[in-house]
Amino acid sequence: MPGDYAPLAFRNAAGELQGYDVDMARDLGRTLGLKVSFVYTSWPALAADLQADKFDIAMGGVTETPARAQAFALSHPVVANGKIALANCQAARGSVRWKKLTVRT
Repeated sequence: MPGDYAPLAFRNAAGELQGYDVDMARDLGRTLGLKVSFVYTSWPALAADLQADKFDIAMGGVTETPARAQAFALSHPVVANGKIALANCQAARGSVRWKKLTVRT
């Protein structure tokens, strides 16, 4: 999570991540019974880092694009601004936990 896109994901004065997408990621982890860890990435490296399995989901102000739709499993937009969550296609299709989610391809 780049953490540079308020109010979706940003660092507060103490350097902690907060925002709508941070809360949503924590809620998703609780719902799936998973521990949530936030991994820093930059916008230029986000797609390559996700494909390299450095993290499971990219969140924090991600917008759906045709290129992302071809490379990743996309969530439905989570707010009216068009921001979405991305997941590695191989991980999404191979994990039993992912079957609890609706994956848009």
